[in-house]
Amino acid sequence: MMLYGDFHASAIADPWQIIPTEWVRSAQRRWLEREKPETPLIAVGIDPARGGRDNFSMSKRYDNYFDSLAFWPGAIVPDGPTGAELVHQSLGNEKPSVINLDIGGIGGSVYDSLSPMYDNVVAVNSASASTYRDKSGKLKMRNTRAELYWRTRDSLDPSGGDDIALPPGNEVVADLCSARYKLTTSGVLVEDKDEIKKRIGRSPDKGESILLANHTSGLWLMS
Repeated sequence: MMLYGDFHASAIADPWQIIPTEWVRSAQRRWLEREKPETPLIAVGIDPARGGRDNFSMSKRYDNYFDSLAFWPGAIVPDGPTGAELVHQSLGNEKPSVINLDIGGIGGSVYDSLSPMYDNVVAVNSASASTYRDKSGKLKMRNTRAELYWRTRDSLDPSGGDDIALPPGNEVVADLCSARYKLTTSGVLVEDKDEIKKRIGRSPDKGESILLANHTSGLWLMS
């Protein structure tokens, strides 16, 4: 069920699931109903990978429309310079307002190689502190990882969200909807990626690139 994003296989909702499945399905239906907007590329989210079974994934955002994902098997990305060149080739002549890049693992090397190519690459450290609160203002986030998930939850919320459109695919659903959270005295804490990988049998890299493309803090940093 988790591997293929078939959340309809269970009628019991998990109260600790961060992003409701139907919210993502609705966003995917909007994607199928709309044309890609003829607007500049606002943001790019990159979840790097090197070797192994994980994918090196990139999401491109045009206003509230998230384009089809670009991704490469980690096996063909032996180092940071290779990853940076794949991104450069994929973007072509497009100049995004911001590129949010997860600097965990190989990400630091990709950042070092990509920064000279673009002047708007933002290093996103999931473990860093966050001042973000949910839309109600009641829940604070323990770190940037929690912020990434909750920003996307708020953007997908059918009541006052951003009406975003997400690319189709069961892997996108599983990646975005598999994460669980708990409340701590220091704020919302999202489970480690390794725990998600154990549950769904792979890394949620496609979903996490979408989270990064939706991370508007990078846009504020560049303004």
